[in-house]
Amino acid sequence: MVRHIRVVHISGIVGDTNILTDLLDAQRVLVDETDRTETSAQMKRLLEAGYTGAFSYECTSSLIQGIIDPEARIAASITYLRRLQGQQ
Repeated sequence: MVRHIRVVHISGIVGDTNILTDLLDAQRVLVDETDRTETSAQMKRLLEAGYTGAFSYECTSSLIQGIIDPEARIAASITYLRRLQGQQ
């Protein structure tokens, strides 16, 4: 099944106590240790199943889109995900 997947869009959901299926795209942020969606575990399962495509952030929260210099926040998120995947 993963051979048909070309890109995986990732984002995290933090803070809100609502049921995940009730949350809106406007709440999607960079992935960090507060992520409620288990993004890293999902990525790991895809990789173990043979996925070799790209992962792309899909952060639709205005909190993320409004960051003046997002480079450090994106780098921190990538470092966090790589650490969880055992790539550091």
